[in-house]
Formats: sequence, C-alpha cells, structure tokens
Amino acid sequence: MKVIIPCHRRTSSDIFYLAKSLELFDPGLAAEYVFIFDRQEDIAANVSSLTSMSRTAAATILRLKDLPEEIAAADSAVFSHLVSLYDEFVLLWPENLIVGQDAWLRRIVEARNHGKQRLPVYALVTDGMWSRNGWYSGRTLRQWPLARHMAGRDGSALPFNEALAACFLAERRERDPAAVLPEAEAFEEILCAPPASRRQAVARHYQRHALLSGPALPFVRDAILREKAESAAPAVGRSLPLGRPASGRKSAGDALLGRNKAVPLADWQDAFTGRRCFLICNGPSLRRTNLAALRHEYTFGLNRIYLNYERMGFQPTFYACVNPNIARQFGYDLNQLRSVRFFEANFAPYIRNSWNAYFLQHNGAKEANFSRDLRPLSWHHGWTVTFCAMQAAYYLGFREVILVGCDHYFSVSGEANKTVVSGGADANHFHPDYFGRGVVWDHPDLENSERAYTLARDVYARDGRVILDATIDGHLTVFPKLKLAALRES
Repeated sequence: MKVIIPCHRRTSSDIFYLAKSLELFDPGLAAEYVFIFDRQEDIAANVSSLTSMSRTAAATILRLKDLPEEIAAADSAVFSHLVSLYDEFVLLWPENLIVGQDAWLRRIVEARNHGKQRLPVYALVTDGMWSRNGWYSGRTLRQWPLARHMAGRDGSALPFNEALAACFLAERRERDPAAVLPEAEAFEEILCAPPASRRQAVARHYQRHALLSGPALPFVRDAILREKAESAAPAVGRSLPLGRPASGRKSAGDALLGRNKAVPLADWQDAFTGRRCFLICNGPSLRRTNLAALRHEYTFGLNRIYLNYERMGFQPTFYACVNPNIARQFGYDLNQLRSVRFFEANFAPYIRNSWNAYFLQHNGAKEANFSRDLRPLSWHHGWTVTFCAMQAAYYLGFREVILVGCDHYFSVSGEANKTVVSGGADANHFHPDYFGRGVVWDHPDLENSERAYTLARDVYARDGRVILDATIDGHLTVFPKLKLAALRES
C-alpha cells in the first residue's frame, strides 16, 4: 500500500513526530512510503531520518521541482498528480498528526473494505468536506471531472478536499439540492483528537486509534510515543550492577545511593568529599579502554554510554545528559537507567520524574561559567555534557576527576553547533549506532568546549582539586595526562 507523506511546506517538528510514530508503530501491511518535498535543503535535512524511521524497505522521494510548474504550484494539483500515479493510497499530512496504534494501516484499509459504502474516499467528513488524511482510490477518482472543480470563483486553486467534495456533490445536487457528503463509516474510530492531559491521552487513546490529530496533540504526542517506545525498547543494562566501591571503601554518599527513593539535591552536596571519580566519555578510544577495571569506582556516564554497558559490565554511578536531540530520540532508553541522573530542565516531556532524576536549567550565560553549587537547579552547558558532569562532580565533593574516552576529535564534522541528520554509521564515537543513520545530532564546538574545560581545570585547582586525562591517544591538551593502567586504588 502506498502511503503518501507531503512534507513540502510543513514544519520540521510535525515531520519528525509523524516519522517517529511510523518508526514505532507497525503498519500491519506492507507499505511503501512516498515523501514529497519542495526544496533540496529540506530533503537533505529530513529524508535520511524519515527513510530510516519508516518500517519499510521501499521509499520514494517525489520532488516538486521535478514536476511541471502547473502541478507543483498548488496542493490540489499535486493531489491530482498522485491520483494519476497510484491506483490506491493512504494520505498522511504531517500537520498535527501521528500514528497511534500497531496495525494502523491495516485497520484503515479493512475499515474501508468492510463498510457498506464503496466511495473512492474514506476519510472523516468535517465542515462539508472530507478531511485530508484517509484512504483514496486513484483508480476511481481518475474517472471524476476533478479539473473542472479545482478552481474557485476567483480563479484561485481550491484545497483538494474541497474540490473533491464539490465534484462528488455536483451530480447529486442536480437530483437532490440538499445532498451532503455521506459520513465515513466508523472513521471516528480511526482518527481521534486526544485531550490535553498526557495521562488521559495515553489511557484513552494509546493503541486504540490508528491516527491521532487535533489542537491538543502537540501537548501529548511525546507522552504517547514515549509509552510505545518504552514498551518496545530492549532492556538497557537492567541486570547490571551499579558501579561503586566495595564495602570497605565506601563514603557517606553511598547511603544515599542505596535508598532507591527521592533524595533532595541538597543532600548530595559534598557527599563524596575527598574521593575520586571517573568521567566516561564516548570517544572511539573507549574500544581500547579496560572499563571493566572501573567497576568498583565512582563513575559518570554521558549521553549514549549505555550502548557500552554490556561490555563494561556495570552501570555508572552517575549519569548526565543535556543534549535535546538525545532526549527526544532516545528518552525511552534514558528512562531505564539506574544511575543518579542529571538532566537539562526542558527534558521533562521525555524523561520521567523518578527518584533518581534531577533537572537543572542552563543559566543562560553567553560565556562559560562554572556552577559550584547546584542547589539553585542551574548550571552552564559549556558546549559539552562533559563540562556539566564536571560541575556535578564538584558539587558532589569529588577531589579528583579522571577522564577516559575524551578523544576531543571528530573525523566527521562541520560547522560548529549545526544540527544535521546522520547519513550512516557513526565514526566519531565508540559505537556505530551512537549517532547512526537517521539520527539527528549537532556538530561539536571544540573551541568553546576547550574554553569551558580550561575554566573547570582552574576552578578545581583553586580549591585543591584536580582533573586528569587518562584518554588513550586523546587530542585534548587542557588537563594533565596519565595512563589508566598506572592508577592505583586510593
């Protein structure tokens, strides 16, 4: 079944959420997706993500610039072109729309086929016309005089669904001036508008309706997609222990780690005074680093470090993430982590507010500054999550912080801080799927990161603390170097 997704003149946010729902929910039928774009830059920004997210081996890109100008000029003309190309298709407009259940495509097709009416359009009727999202028979619609009804009285092109209604009613109103479009049988069970409450939207509509749309959708779509993602996500290191020292080497903070219930952030201040911890970054050098040796150390994990958990044999004691691309795309993974976690405040739509999660606001300063005290629930991003972890480690009281996997080198990069879509396996990190094909990520800002690192080094030094770098063949020169194998238990 052809599934048409008109991405032209649509917002990137709407495109993303529809595509994400297509990734998560199985259509129940073999599907071929046709993505329509009008600008080359939109294709570059979105098509890798869309094609990797869809559950199909076949995807077609239809570029409006390749069509005759009279077709590309209006949506009604584009629709007529689709009718000429495909015998039947389902149209999904990525405008405030997501898929809401498994077998959604099969349900649409079966509902249409089982109905008593044999109309060439199966869609919701609102305001005297069919809605745009639905099933269409191109084979039948080719016999309709659509072109006659595509222009309004002023000569401007009508929306295609309005033109369809006008065409359908023209002949019928010759016999019955009061004729109206017949209601689509049971389509209100196919497409539904969820309420603005996340909890109610999940309880009432998750896995119950093929399509979800409506004015409240932007407030609840994250919760619905997260519910599906978490139910389908493989376990992330659930059976692995939390990394921390053996009983004879524990500190006062271990009592807090053992509570497994909410702990005020203030209680963590200086809970590990005088101890050391390791910041496990995500560079390719991790593949050559014996991380199993850190099982009985205090450790910080960052971003998608959980892809390495099985090899490590433990979960880090602490965890930090401030990258919105990671939270938005992999929040269902982050919600499974058992570490004490530090997040950016605006991750609330993606991260459950559990006992081991703390949300801190970026303080907004244009220049890097170092937050010694996290009780105001703010810190500075410093253009890298590693800088955030350094602030958290300082607040927790660690005297010595040792970096591993901080390669500070990207073989694939570009303009600093530019958001792009990965086109293939990730060569910049320890795992090829870290920012693999179709994943949205930001180019690093190494220059500003170094400024932040320098500030962290100086803050630690002034207070009699130190940051060291045990990265294998790392390119960062801000911190004193040492070899991980040379470290002895403190």
